[in-house]
Amino acid sequence: MADRDNQFSEIDGFASVLAVRHASRKTTRDAAPNASTTGKPPQQSIPTQGQPAEAPKGVTGRIARTILPERYEVACYECDYAFFMTGRLHETLCPKCRAHLMTGDYVIDKEWFQPVRTIGAVEIAQGGVLRGTDVVAGDVLLSGSSEFGGITAVRRLELMPTARFNISKLKVKDLIIRPGCDFILSQPVNCRNVEIEGRLNAIIFAEGWVVIRAGGVLQGEIDCAHLVVEEGGGLEAQVCAETRSSKPRSSAAGKSAVPYPHGTPGRN
Repeated sequence: MADRDNQFSEIDGFASVLAVRHASRKTTRDAAPNASTTGKPPQQSIPTQGQPAEAPKGVTGRIARTILPERYEVACYECDYAFFMTGRLHETLCPKCRAHLMTGDYVIDKEWFQPVRTIGAVEIAQGGVLRGTDVVAGDVLLSGSSEFGGITAVRRLELMPTARFNISKLKVKDLIIRPGCDFILSQPVNCRNVEIEGRLNAIIFAEGWVVIRAGGVLQGEIDCAHLVVEEGGGLEAQVCAETRSSKPRSSAAGKSAVPYPHGTPGRN
């Protein structure tokens, strides 16, 4: 009897391997089918009405960002009507007078005899001289000379320290006096906004803002709706800061404005 018990309790190595394989196969058949056994992806639960769908695992939500196109202020150089253009600046028609408005940027660095009309930008660099012609542009940066020509900046005119010009032949909407400038203007300036980073002695009638930046100095007279003097800016002028329906205009002939010699303020 003892020998019989020993016979059933003793299992060789080969028999144990077969027993493990048999048990493994039985467990796999009894288990529920999944993606690894059926070859099909697991089904996602359908959300009930009013509930958001559950995002797949491993995928994080992202907030979409929309980049708005740039907007350009455009002023018609035929009728002075102002409007906005969205996206890239391109040739267009004036919504008011239907004039064909050209676009394009110019750099004038020598004597120039041809008229320029564009809603783009024009730079009159050092060495550039207007000779008996006019420049009409959206933005104008003047480092050269326009004493013998006229400039109409339907948006903005920037004056650099080396600029030479006749104030009576300038027509601007926004005027910027850059650092290092030192000008005396013999004729009143009528514009929308003025920004001063250098030195300026003038009579200014501004419909909007007059801003004196740090390092800027303004002398003369100011008639404007808003006045800002930053810390470090200088103001030595008679001021009338209020909104008015009309501004006095002067038709007195002007003379060329030049920088003060060696940065020393001149006296009239």
